[in-house]
Amino acid sequence: MKYRNPIISGFNPDPSICYAKKNYYIVTSSFEYFPGVPIYKSQDLFQWKLVGHCLTRKSQLDLSTVKSSQGIFAPTIRFIKNKFYMVTTCVGGCGHFYVSADDPEAEWSDPVYIDGDGFDPDFFEDVDGTVYFTRQNMAGGIIQFKIDLMTGRLLSEGKIIWKGFEDVHCEGPHIYRIGEWYYLLAAEGGTHIGHMCVIGRCKQVDGVYTAYDKNPILSHRGKTDSLIKALGHGDFIKDIFNKWWIVFLGIRQVGNWEEGFWHNLGRETFLAPVYFNDDGWPVVYNEHVIELEMEIDVTYEPEICNQIANRKTDEISFYSRGNQNSKVTQIINNQMVEIQYLKDTLNTCTLSNALFIKQKHFDFSFEARIIGEPRSSQEFGLTVFMNESHHYDIAFASFLDKHQVFVRKVIGDIKCRTHEYQIECNAESLKLFIEGNRMTYELGIVINNERTIIGKGMTKYLSSEVAAGFTGVFLGIYASGNGIDFDDKAIFKEIHYANKVENDIRNI
Repeated sequence: MKYRNPIISGFNPDPSICYAKKNYYIVTSSFEYFPGVPIYKSQDLFQWKLVGHCLTRKSQLDLSTVKSSQGIFAPTIRFIKNKFYMVTTCVGGCGHFYVSADDPEAEWSDPVYIDGDGFDPDFFEDVDGTVYFTRQNMAGGIIQFKIDLMTGRLLSEGKIIWKGFEDVHCEGPHIYRIGEWYYLLAAEGGTHIGHMCVIGRCKQVDGVYTAYDKNPILSHRGKTDSLIKALGHGDFIKDIFNKWWIVFLGIRQVGNWEEGFWHNLGRETFLAPVYFNDDGWPVVYNEHVIELEMEIDVTYEPEICNQIANRKTDEISFYSRGNQNSKVTQIINNQMVEIQYLKDTLNTCTLSNALFIKQKHFDFSFEARIIGEPRSSQEFGLTVFMNESHHYDIAFASFLDKHQVFVRKVIGDIKCRTHEYQIECNAESLKLFIEGNRMTYELGIVINNERTIIGKGMTKYLSSEVAAGFTGVFLGIYASGNGIDFDDKAIFKEIHYANKVENDIRNI
């Protein structure tokens, strides 16, 4: 059978997976975006649906002091003692904490906090019921504690159980009991093209773990022919057929040797089969290169295979940078949004007067009908957004009692309006749009069903290689008073995101 990678496209890094109640669940990092920690559900490992978020209330996650690419790092999801647990770290915020739920698609509990530095925490329940808290250690290596899940109290002194295979600053630990061995899966090499998964094992859960001499078990470092790069930060799962798999992050680069290579969709979630060799060590995809289309020796009914090969994308899910404020943004049936004009601009790190969705495909269209007419100092529109220092916007504004649409580019310390378009029309007949492909974003307007491109921008300048950071590109709607707070709101209707190239494995 064939299936497609990534299994969850767009900004979905650091995947962690568990199986419970006849479903597989994946959680991924969310950094400064709210709601935090998206939850995806699947019954076959190949088709995934967004079913909620673990952190939906400010009492669970306060992002008021969090900067870009801080916030929620590397969550782990586990099913322990008939309950779901998600443990993570809010970097630049409250540190380590976990939440729990009987139903992962419903509301999760308020947080329980855990003392300590570092990030990338993991829970592991041993056969005797003891639960271990394992994490990256800022001083180097992987450190482990016993923990009381009722209170979050650490029950033992920390013990370094792994000092890394090549890199003492290893991260992303997960522990598994398989047969007579305990295995420790970890990530090394940073989270770009040198990224990799390494493995160690021990007969005791608290180590010290012995490294596999053929590490890394997963990496594309040095594989220059593949545009899938940065593979690492994985988590194992055994499926209902007793076959092993690994979910992990990766990036899809674009570009060429003359212009360079970059990725703007963020780090995405990939899947590969895992086999154990005669010595009991895991081998990922028979050491083959990870591909966009994977061939596996698992057989399903033809109808299921067809569904897997032609999977559809999720519905729109809105995010804010920092905690959402229902008094500022009101979402009505995901098709109408009201946003109050506040003083913050898109150059502000956390802002409540904008909502975002993830860019999930290279070739896409994103559009919205705008209702109302801005007053002096007000503007509202669409943005293709990497961070507060790297974004392209198409805005509807008022200037000297005349209405205009303009395109603005913000690339580092370069901020400019590149095009201005005077309009004479009823605002309710105006749509704004952003369309993208691998190399270019196009921003424009639709008046009376006639589409006009106002400006363009290169995808390269909204990539992690240029803009830095750990997230991917988002597409947003916003309203700004440009330094002035107003009581009135901008209205967006017919908000629509679409994959422009259906069933193209390069684009899914």
